[in-house]
Amino acid sequence: TNSLEKELTQTFKNNISQYAKQIEINIEKVYDEDNAINAQKEVQNLLNEYANRQEIEEIRFIDKDQIIMATSKQSTRSLINQKANDNSIQKALSLGEINSHTVLKDYGNGKQRVWVYNLPVKTSNDGTIGDVYIEADINDVYNQLSNINQIFIVGTGISLLITVILGFFIARTITKPITDMRNQTVEMSKGN
Repeated sequence: TNSLEKELTQTFKNNISQYAKQIEINIEKVYDEDNAINAQKEVQNLLNEYANRQEIEEIRFIDKDQIIMATSKQSTRSLINQKANDNSIQKALSLGEINSHTVLKDYGNGKQRVWVYNLPVKTSNDGTIGDVYIEADINDVYNQLSNINQIFIVGTGISLLITVILGFFIARTITKPITDMRNQTVEMSKGN
């Protein structure tokens, strides 16, 4: 199951990073058009398109000054135009490198494992203009892994039960003729 876990989590992470790459390309287009007045609104509309993805909890676009420009989550819209205080965002913006990590977050329905992914957005002329910040619920991957393990356990139990039953019947078919022969030998020794 360890290799299965690695494969499932890697597939999940690849999907999220593909979403981030698509968003990055679209944000680059918005900023390359030199229409900074409508840029924030266009980026917000872009993030809203990705808000319906089941595995994505939230997507934010943070500009190079660490100001939250847009968010896909309705409940965090009040954070727009405020400074983001997150080390992973600072790292992505200052180094211009992708980074990710897993954290436990509480969204009101218990703690969930969340994979945080930061992808710096760069344009051809300005360098790094911001960061695509994604929080993705990786709990579903572990739930799926747990379900697969349960199926294997039940399957193994059923196959063991069938093996025991078959073993019992095979043993009886082998021992019954031997018992009959022994009984006949006893009868013959008595002179019958």
